[in-house]
Amino acid sequence: MRHHAALTREDVAELAHMNPATLWRLETAIYSSICARRRSIRRPPSG
Repeated sequence: MRHHAALTREDVAELAHMNPATLWRLETAIYSSICARRRSIRRPPSG
């Protein structure tokens, strides 16, 4: 079984067709992990 990070858009679309809640949970996990990574980096925003 692959990691969530390795999922392609097609894989996510297939999961969403089977269970829409899975897609929501996956997007939430990805979003929160990205936010956590940005917070830990603490770089000033470029722009």
